[in-house]
Amino acid sequence: KTFVVKLGGSFLLKDGQPNLSMMKDMAGMVKRVVDDGNKMVVVVGGGVPARQYISAASALGASAGVKDHFGILVSRLNARLFIEALGDDLAASEPALSLQEVRQ
Repeated sequence: KTFVVKLGGSFLLKDGQPNLSMMKDMAGMVKRVVDDGNKMVVVVGGGVPARQYISAASALGASAGVKDHFGILVSRLNARLFIEALGDDLAASEPALSLQEVRQ
């Protein structure tokens, strides 16, 4: 089986800081699912920081594409940190850039 889990960026932050305890707990859950012979895809969001950057970009007159790019950048940063919580044996070294990469 393949499971897909979405971790909201706000879920991974506590008081504006990365919530390392939560990341470790979630990484442990992913490990248990994988150890049971399943596959796991984790999608990580940008949370409040992404919304703050999008709002600031909007106030500066940025296009929808630029605002989307800010959200993606923050989400990728959160995903990259979560990869560290997962460790080398459970995750790719970088977040996927496309659905084709996820399917591999």
